[in-house]
Amino acid sequence: METLIEPESSDSKKSEPVNESKSSGSTEPVKAGGSSEDVLKEALDNQVPRLFGVSAHGVRGRTGVEEEAVVARDLRMMREGSEAIGQELGMETIGYVAIYEENSTVAYRYDSDSNPRDPHLIAAMVNCRMPMRALLKVMGEAR
Repeated sequence: METLIEPESSDSKKSEPVNESKSSGSTEPVKAGGSSEDVLKEALDNQVPRLFGVSAHGVRGRTGVEEEAVVARDLRMMREGSEAIGQELGMETIGYVAIYEENSTVAYRYDSDSNPRDPHLIAAMVNCRMPMRALLKVMGEAR
């Protein structure tokens, strides 16, 4: 498993052109509509990111409670790891984390539009190895 953790910086707000996913031709996240099973099937068939909102109140997504539980579980593990790495490197905050595992990519980033007193995260899962820059771009556009 390869894990990439990078600090949020002013340079990370500037985006370069993004290559589309080779497998599906799209980097667009799943759209609302239909049942959670239909949305999940469409996302898996087209290998597009499934997005989730994460706050102190829980995890919300469009692809069902099972995937929300996976996001919550993975986030707990990644939060502990990123905090330890951030402390070791003397960094105040980790801006985003991306994990590549065989043919899947999972990423989390702070939602800069959220209230600092009640920070939210955006999470994304996709069933292919999506370039980190492309996935972060999709997450940054999710509002």
